[in-house]
Amino acid sequence: SDEVTDAAETNTYRPEWIPDGYTEIYADDASDGGSVLYENTDGKYLQFFYVVKPNESNLFVENTDAVKHPIAVNGQPGDYIKSNNPEMPDSIVWVNERDHLFYIAGYLTEDELVRFAESIK
Repeated sequence: SDEVTDAAETNTYRPEWIPDGYTEIYADDASDGGSVLYENTDGKYLQFFYVVKPNESNLFVENTDAVKHPIAVNGQPGDYIKSNNPEMPDSIVWVNERDHLFYIAGYLTEDELVRFAESIK
């Protein structure tokens, strides 16, 4: 039926793992992407954005005071961006096997950010 096809083609993503103390405070999903914001008990944010047609949109990551190195997220190439400014979060940018673009940013360790990224389904 059409309903099954539509459900299979939805492009809504969420992490299966969220760090302790964080709760979802905002979510906006559209046909072309979405954003989700989490906050912990200390008021620190964890952001998650995705774009399902990256060739039709722009994502600019401010990293003037940061160091970037390549990483893999579930075997897909990406970049880990380590901020040298304690007021700015570290981030990961990657494209999954369906060519959807992902960006996460948060005040977590690299291992925690990778775990969060790899749990996104």
